[in-house]
Amino acid sequence: GQGWHLPHLSRNPNAKIVALVDSAPFPSSPLSPHLLPLEELGKKYGCNVFTSVEGLLGSGVEFDGVIVATTHSTHMEIGLKLLNSPQSPHILMEKPMCTNVEQAHTLRDSVVNNNKKKLFMVNHSANWRPQARSAHSFIREKKTLGKIRQVSCLMASPLACIFENKECTGWNEPQEGMIGNGFGWGQLSHLLAWVFLVTALKPKSVYARLHFSETTGADTYDTAIINCQGEGGEGGAVITLNGIGVLPGNSHPIKEEREEGEEKEKEKEKEKEKKGGGEPKLIDVKIFGEKGCLFYGGNDGCSKSGKMEIRLNDGSTTVVEGGFLFENTDKEGLGPESLQEFVVGCGGGDGCFVGASSDIGLQTVLAIDAMYRSSLSGVVEDIL
Repeated sequence: GQGWHLPHLSRNPNAKIVALVDSAPFPSSPLSPHLLPLEELGKKYGCNVFTSVEGLLGSGVEFDGVIVATTHSTHMEIGLKLLNSPQSPHILMEKPMCTNVEQAHTLRDSVVNNNKKKLFMVNHSANWRPQARSAHSFIREKKTLGKIRQVSCLMASPLACIFENKECTGWNEPQEGMIGNGFGWGQLSHLLAWVFLVTALKPKSVYARLHFSETTGADTYDTAIINCQGEGGEGGAVITLNGIGVLPGNSHPIKEEREEGEEKEKEKEKEKEKKGGGEPKLIDVKIFGEKGCLFYGGNDGCSKSGKMEIRLNDGSTTVVEGGFLFENTDKEGLGPESLQEFVVGCGGGDGCFVGASSDIGLQTVLAIDAMYRSSLSGVVEDIL
């Protein structure tokens, strides 16, 4: 939150930071070596600080929404406390929604039963991009492709700095209730949430083979075949999923490296943009239906690197304007579209687009959990 949500919120004229909650008075991270102590952070943003959710809820501080950016294993506990509180705030939950099937079901059911008039969003930021909304419109609203029969998707990320780093235990070591940890939970959750949003497919069973790092134990190369049920209950759709977490490169240089080479890095980024390059995270999604197909792929660091294209059996082709946009990792401005939409909703705005609901969060957790179980058992695993 310190280097991401808080700066974005502080620049948004429609948002006011009123409280920070962290059980650690001196937070630390191997990827962010200069985090501020909680008290100092509160002074920086002129807000109250608390060391527990109970402290916040009992303080009398008024708030409209809460962003939960904590360890994955704490998401359900914190979510339930907020949902069942008298304040019952809007909630933006960092991804993945949970890393445990039972907890994911419990949290999703609580959202459905207790929080119908409030927003609950899972922060898969790619799902709020204009291209995601266009794909959602073509496939789910207009039924342009007809029934979906097959999806082929790939995500390759330059994240050896995390998944081969022994200090990044939160990303690599299984926490309470987790079967495994690594690239599946850390990154493929984004890709699956995007696919589930635009297709309405629901996973039914999974066969997966994962390769685990000898250094950290994290999964770094993932392959899965996901059998799905389509919208309306029809079956027969299959997702083939490939993920690589150790693509050459480094998308998270430590802060000192950024500062020492700041001007050079800015020039490099400008030059990459001119050449159509950017951060080397690669995404490729192909969705095939009975009436046609949708292709979407590119380099996650540069919109010019790809496009969304719809090809139909009647011979027509449509290219969606805007190029390729997936996760929004821009540190400047007001933050990703998901955060901006959340602020609008907290302010009473109507008709907010929920790109990743508790249901999409649940489906994503179910699929990834089955991937880890299948890799361990060597057989097809049903969704729990």
